[in-house]
Amino acid sequence: VIGSEGFLVEPENHIALADAMQKVIELDHNERKLLGHKARLSIINNYSLNAAVLKWLELYKDPKRV
Repeated sequence: VIGSEGFLVEPENHIALADAMQKVIELDHNERKLLGHKARLSIINNYSLNAAVLKWLELYKDPKRV
């Protein structure tokens, strides 16, 4: 599990992928909805255009932080 946002499997590992998919299938409706909500928030907070701009601004302000 990636934090509480989802499942991570190794590339080309179809067994691990099937296991992760089975775990998601076995979640109840509320658990799946919460997992999806947390994953969406993680994407917005880390990979949105706004998040990227903020990271670039921090880099320009203090290049030693990188």
